[in-house]
Amino acid sequence: MKKTIDRSDFYEAFEDLRPGSFSPAALDVLFDYYEEIDPDLELDVIAICGDWSEYNEEELLKTFGDEEDDYTPTVLRRVKRNHTVLSVASGTSYLVSSN
Repeated sequence: MKKTIDRSDFYEAFEDLRPGSFSPAALDVLFDYYEEIDPDLELDVIAICGDWSEYNEEELLKTFGDEEDDYTPTVLRRVKRNHTVLSVASGTSYLVSSN
């Protein structure tokens, strides 16, 4: 049996299983991302939480930058070599895939 979910169902699933894992704006981006990839994809909140992390600019630079390079566009280019990166709310934060 299959159930089609909409954006509010998507938010509710995260609120029920992993509240606070992502900002509302990041959930918007993730919903659109998965809808574009496969509208029939089975929702797995736990897997999505394991596949993605949300970073604000400071966290991104702290996690992926180094002493020689703390310029966001340069760090983003380097991160994109090994990860999928999705901008959230015009670059106020970034979703970075775990692979």
